[in-house]
Amino acid sequence: MNIGKFHSGDFESNEPVVGTIEGRIGLVPGETVKERKEQMRAYLREALQSDEWFRDHLPHIEFYGFHAEPTESDDQSLLFQALDHAHEEVIGGQPKRRTLPSTTDARFFQLYYDSDAICYGPEGANFHEINEWVDLESVKQVTKVYANLLSSWCGLEKVSEATAEQVKTSK
Repeated sequence: MNIGKFHSGDFESNEPVVGTIEGRIGLVPGETVKERKEQMRAYLREALQSDEWFRDHLPHIEFYGFHAEPTESDDQSLLFQALDHAHEEVIGGQPKRRTLPSTTDARFFQLYYDSDAICYGPEGANFHEINEWVDLESVKQVTKVYANLLSSWCGLEKVSEATAEQVKTSK
């Protein structure tokens, strides 16, 4: 859970009468959105029981916006192995792995099509935040990794320059 926004009061020198806290709650594989919402409600009810004022003034809890079921990738799958190999050939070493505390479109393939999906991209920082940036040199490298991955996944073989020249002149 993270709190992204907090707003209270309507004037700097007044004590706030109303406050609004907004954030997001992530899920882990095996949980449902419905279960997680109830878990959050129960947690807040229990936590606020120790406060005299909140015992009689429980907050209004509202869940709005986007809700997505969690997914988990198998980094030992054939697709991950092929990506690891392509990354090693182009860049060297193994790609960094990390857990995303957010959702991606990969979930559609995993949840609804029983298919592997990977989020792999360039180096950068502040993704989906203020001052988001991407290293352009790593964009070029990632493009080469994808080309390598796709060509090997599809069974294409590298053609020698001599063979390529023969194909060109035979047309």
